Order: sequence, then C-alpha cells, then structure tokens
Amino acid sequence: MKIALVGPELEENLGLRYIHSSLTQAGHEARLFEFHAPEQIDGVVRLIAEYGADVVGMSMVFTARAREYVELAEKLRVSGYRGHITAGGHFASFHANDLLRDFAAFDSVVHGEGELTLVDLVDNLSDMGAVRGISFRAAGGEIMRTAPRPNPDDLDTLPWPTRSPPFHSYLGKPIANILGSRGCYGHCSFCSIAAWYRQNSGKRFRQRSVACVVDEMSALYHEHGVRVFNFHDDNFFVPDREANLQRFDELRRRIRRAEMTEIAIQVKARPDSIDREIVSLLKESGLFRVFLGVENYSKAGLRTLGKGTTPGQNMSAIAILKELSIHTTFNLLMFDPDSTFEDLRENIKCIRRFADCPINFGRVEIHSGIPLEKRLRDEGRLLGDYFSYCYEIADPRVQNAFEIFHEVFAGRNFEMCGTNYLAMRLDYLFHLYRHFTPSQAAGMLCRRTRQLLSMLNANSADLLSAICDFAEREGRGRRKFTESLLAQRRAYDEKAVTEFAVTIREIEGLAQRRRRKRTNVSRALPAVPAAADTDISERQSIVNFIECCEMAHYPISLKKG
Repeated sequence: MKIALVGPELEENLGLRYIHSSLTQAGHEARLFEFHAPEQIDGVVRLIAEYGADVVGMSMVFTARAREYVELAEKLRVSGYRGHITAGGHFASFHANDLLRDFAAFDSVVHGEGELTLVDLVDNLSDMGAVRGISFRAAGGEIMRTAPRPNPDDLDTLPWPTRSPPFHSYLGKPIANILGSRGCYGHCSFCSIAAWYRQNSGKRFRQRSVACVVDEMSALYHEHGVRVFNFHDDNFFVPDREANLQRFDELRRRIRRAEMTEIAIQVKARPDSIDREIVSLLKESGLFRVFLGVENYSKAGLRTLGKGTTPGQNMSAIAILKELSIHTTFNLLMFDPDSTFEDLRENIKCIRRFADCPINFGRVEIHSGIPLEKRLRDEGRLLGDYFSYCYEIADPRVQNAFEIFHEVFAGRNFEMCGTNYLAMRLDYLFHLYRHFTPSQAAGMLCRRTRQLLSMLNANSADLLSAICDFAEREGRGRRKFTESLLAQRRAYDEKAVTEFAVTIREIEGLAQRRRRKRTNVSRALPAVPAAADTDISERQSIVNFIECCEMAHYPISLKKG
C-alpha cells in the first residue's frame, strides 16, 4: 500500500520518520508530506492526489494547529479522496471521540506510539476491530476503541528513522535530531506528555541502549557528515545519579571508540537532574547546550505546575551550567490559573538575575489530558472548547496584567521572528561557534552577545514590572497605558533587532571564513581574497532570516496535546 504521512518538517519530524521506516520495513511504500501552515492545504491535497495514497496519516500533535488538519482532511474528501484518513499524536489521541464524532473525514485515530499500530492498521483496514491501540468509526456509525497497545518496551528493536539528506546546518555544521529515550517520569500538571504515554499499557519511560544510540550517531557522523546531535528526549537524564554517571561514561567511551571528534550535543533536562560531575562528563562527550525545564521561579508557581522542583534547584542548575560554559536557555510559564503579583515579581527577579541567558516567558496553556484541565473543569473555570481551552486567572487584577502583557509582548515573545527568538538564535550560534572554535569566540564577541541579551532581558523585566505596578493599583486608563508601553517595546525592538542581526551575521561570517580557510588548506588552493571573505550576500541574508523564522531548536515550549 501507499501511505502519505503528513506533518511539520521545519526540522526532522522523528515521529513520522520512525513510522515511515517501520512502514517501509513492513513492505509498504510511504512518503512524507510537509505541512507547516494553512496556506499549504490546497498544495498538500494536490500532492497527495498525485501520489495516489491508499492511506493518509496526519500528525496532529499540537492543539494550536488542530483545525488546520481538520480542514486538510475535509478538503481531501471534497477533492474526491476515498482512501483511509487516520490521525495520531497528542491532540488526536485525547480527542479521538470528538474528531470521529464531529468530522466524517476521519476514519480512525491512533493512540500512543504509532510504528507498530499504523503498520497493523494498514494491514487490517477491513477488520479494524482487530487492531490494538486505535479508535475508529464502525459501519453503523458508532465509535469504537480497541484494547490498548503496550508502549514498545525494547526501543532498540525499532528501525532507525528515515533520513533525507541534505541535513539542516548551523554555521556549516549539519544537525540531526535523535532520540535516546521515550516518555517522561515527571508528573507535571501542565504537560500532556506523561498523560499521553499513560493512555497505553506498558512502561511510561524507556531508554535505548547506549550502544544503539551511538551506532546511529556514528552512521550519521561518518555517512552524512552530521556534527550536531539534537536529542529530543523529554528528559535526557534519569532520577538516579549513579545511573546517569554510568550511562554517560559509556556514552563518552563509545563516542571515542567510534572516532567521532568535534561533535556538539544538545539535550533537555529538569533542574533537579543537573549535577556538576555529570554535566562535566557529558561535556567531554560534546555537550554544549541544555534546554532547562525551569518553567517558573516562584514556590507557588512550581506547586501549581506540579514540577516537584524548587527555586533553589532552578538557581543551582543554571549556575552550574553557566559555570561550565554550557549554552543554557529556558522558559518561564509565569502566568498560571493561580498567579499572584508576588509570584510574577519572583519570575521578574529571575529574568533580571539571569539576564545574560536567552529567556522566553508566557502563560500556562490548557490541553486535554493534563491534570490542570481536570482541575479547572472540576472548579468550573475551564473556558472554550477542545480546540482552544482557556481560563481566567483567579485574581482579576492579575488577569488584567496578563491581558496587558499579551498585547505588549506578543510581537517580542510569540512572533516567529520576534526579538526574543533572535536573541535565542544569537546565543545559540555564539555558543555553537565557541564550542567548535573556543579560541576565536572570546573577547569582544562574547561581551557583545552577553550585553545584547542582558539589555533585552532588563528591558523585558522593566516592562513587566510596570505592568504589575499598574495592574496591582487597579489603575485607570488601561488603554492609554498599554499603548504607551507597546510603543516603548516596539521602539526598543526596532533597534535591538538590527543589533542582533548584525552580530548574528558577524558570527556566520566568521564561521564561513573559517570553513573557507580549512577548505583552502586541505585543497592547497590560493587564499580567498579578504574582500570576498567579508561579503555577506543578499541571498545569504535572506536564508539567514528564513532560518531565524524556523524556530527549529529553541521554540517557546509548545506543549503537546
């Protein structure tokens, strides 16, 4: 059979690529169709028709894009498509009954990890009741859910995800996404990852063997020239310190044995996982970046989020990572259903304290399956529908502060080329450049990067403090105040964007000159003229700008579900 797998591919979509490799291993033909925005719907419909797919599988992970996939499915039907349409991912799984009830375009929904289930479904379309781990619409119209399919216990048995060179690259260094584990052992009340894995039987958290991981890394390194490895594990660490030391020591030894030199590794981690000895060990293997799950800097906020961590652990983790020169970035979900002004000011202090880290901040969003959704529903505070749940903060003055915040900061924090994203891109490129060329990334370039980040975060903290002061006083003239603050933010960003872009281009130019120099030495060619070295073409500027918009490796915590 021919299967069309539809989803975002701004970076490698490992979920779809694992499914693709499983389908092809089972003897089917599969093709990935990139789908990033509603403007692409007609084009994707046309391409699927040209492909002649028997089955269309949609990666419905994020609530924010769910309606786009519904529209795509409906337009496929209008265009005359009569094949089977199934959906998987966090949103689809939690809303299987809703989707199958409300939208006739869908035939089934896959629950949990999709490799084994989708192969089984494709092989048994005429007898879906025999397929474990799905919901489907029966002949009489009733919605049926089959027995759960256990999460795969031995991840080493799964075929590696399909790869499609050329790879994305940063500063000329090809980057690949990779998984060392699946699932999460945390109990956060705002995140649907744990709830999604809990839907199915079997272990919620599983790790691949280090040997299997390094074998895949080695193939990517030696066959495709990959030098940056972006681990998508929800938690790269486990709660057991000794287990981490043993695993990462084996990782280091196997990387050396595989003759992988000059590589960079980026991971995600909880603050309570950060230990100086463990991070130092990982740094010897190539660690240069940690996306840290700080989430909030107040005790009350951390309790609401169910993080199981403390502000002290947040502070200690950031301090250790900075001391070891690890690129550190994090989000603050500073607005939540129970936020107080005291909580907000604790988070503002965090922004000031770690001003030279790229930080983004916003509100906790509500998705199906998470404990916060159930709590708000039980309290009668859940608003909206399953495509867009919402709530109002308990203190109306703090709700007022959030509404002002959203209007003032939307362009900086949430737009794809907002200043905070540029700041994250700058710091990412600076640390990547320093990782590979430590002798050339010191001095002025380091100071300028730190200064630009610090000034931006200080400005954000000042604006947030002004919002808190105004809202706490329940002051009048909200429209005038908001417009004044918005004008200040825009004026600052207009100048900051230019400074960030100039510094980003400088780093890219330095990396480009280094690549040219090394190429020239290896080929014994004449040196490139200095004038050519310093030129940044208009075409390259556009490419850099597009890459900035991709948010590929430092998004603002788009929670799944």
